[in-house]
Amino acid sequence: MLLTSAFAISFTSCSDDDEDIPQGGEIDFGVPPSVVDGVRPTEASGVKISYNEDGTIRNAEVDGCTFTFNYAATRAAGSRKLNSITADRSDGGSTESWKADNFVLLSNGFIGGYRLAYSMNDSRNDWWEKEENNYQFSYQDDGKIEKINMAVTASDAEEGPFSDSGSYSYTYDQNGGLRKIVGTSHGFTYFEQEYEYSSDFANKYNTMLLTLAPEDLISSDAVFRILAVTGFLGNASKKLPQKANLSYKDPEYPEDNETETWNLVYDISSNGVINWYSVNGQQYTCKFIDADHVEIQ
Repeated sequence: MLLTSAFAISFTSCSDDDEDIPQGGEIDFGVPPSVVDGVRPTEASGVKISYNEDGTIRNAEVDGCTFTFNYAATRAAGSRKLNSITADRSDGGSTESWKADNFVLLSNGFIGGYRLAYSMNDSRNDWWEKEENNYQFSYQDDGKIEKINMAVTASDAEEGPFSDSGSYSYTYDQNGGLRKIVGTSHGFTYFEQEYEYSSDFANKYNTMLLTLAPEDLISSDAVFRILAVTGFLGNASKKLPQKANLSYKDPEYPEDNETETWNLVYDISSNGVINWYSVNGQQYTCKFIDADHVEIQ
């Protein structure tokens, strides 16, 4: 599922203290500052990435759907003007469309926000839906992502228009290891993701595996997944956790509260490169290239 509302709970109107989500435009899109020694992933957490010769992303495949990075015709050396990221998919009588734009680029070199519009029409089931998500990202002084603010407006064939807002906050330990992600909406904590470390696995190439991001967000926004694993959403946890404990809470129906545990296993080469990792036995391949586009073994 590439995009539905990321929030575990929904309300009919936004709260009065919602933070403004910045709206941008084209940005100078190059290689993010999180990249170590020019090393970039070509496959990570189910995302496959293709690059242009200057290191910018050409396209990325998520769940069999190709997302194209659309740039302005003119460009400076080492960067391009990114207009949008788009994808379309048709399956019988069902059509889907994604468009991310209005990018904000912060002075630290990371993306500060974007807008993602999604639409789906299924003539076979007489169903349609539309959704727009606006994001704002903030970072610590060392470049690690600290908070994600979100505002969503949506409409579908059954419920009509509705809106919601919320945020995810990140907590790290003194050694730079990610410890906790908390999701809140309208003052209610509906999601928590806590990490445990039992082995000293260093994250050599600063890769933001999707186990280091909110589960309910990575399962709902393909563009977020692409930007996270390619390093445009800040520096990742310096250590790789061995376990994550997730909890989901519903304020209206507490009997629907759920918990989940991820047991994380890694295969790491002698040179520190992650070959693959697994979540409860499901394995995800990782591949990397150096600055010369040569695959690292």
